[in-house]
Amino acid sequence: MQWLLNKAREFGAKKIGKKLGDEGAGGSDIAYPKEQQEMDKDTDNDGIVDLYDPDDDNDGVDDINDSEPKNPHISKLPCP
Repeated sequence: MQWLLNKAREFGAKKIGKKLGDEGAGGSDIAYPKEQQEMDKDTDNDGIVDLYDPDDDNDGVDDINDSEPKNPHISKLPCP
């Protein structure tokens, strides 16, 4: 499992392809590039960023089986 998490982190870093401050003049004033904010997002505030969280909305249904993985009020499994 740890190997998979490391690969996901590595892929995310390569996909962004930017360093903090790469936005040009005044870039040092920017806390995070938009892509980094998305990677650090924790929809359900459980302390696990969505990139690694199997249940982003904490409704008890894993995202892979959830028809609305970011909506905690809808946790229906998709129809087969």
